Amino acid sequence: MNFIRAIRDKLAQVDEVVPILVFFELVYLGVGQLIIWAFLPVDKPSVALGFAIGVGFAMMSSIQNAWVLSRALSSGKSRKASSAKMVIWLIVRIACIGGIVVLAVITDFCSPVAILIGVLSIQIGVYFEPWARKRRQKKENREDK
Repeated sequence: MNFIRAIRDKLAQVDEVVPILVFFELVYLGVGQLIIWAFLPVDKPSVALGFAIGVGFAMMSSIQNAWVLSRALSSGKSRKASSAKMVIWLIVRIACIGGIVVLAVITDFCSPVAILIGVLSIQIGVYFEPWARKRRQKKENREDK
């Protein structure tokens, strides 16, 4: 448990929201893998690998996006430079996932559709983050009383 707590604390140093995003992306990965292996009549290893690649890419994107945002806002540079940095990193991420999908189509090592569905996990964390924040604030308010 100390290992998990150390990872959570390291992610929280980047931004307090990142551990919540990563947690819900891991939940999405677990539920998705369960559905793939238990219920879908597909080439299970290929789809499961593609889904895991997509979710892993989404997790790295969440962490990297928070890191770029925190560095851009903490530096004394202008908003134009910060915005340009974020756009450049977004283009790099889109190019990377596009390259992975093209490689999957050409070599057929995993399902490209599963990769794209896995990348959607980035939205799961964003949807549940306000709920988790409210819950954490209620817990802190109870502890303060």
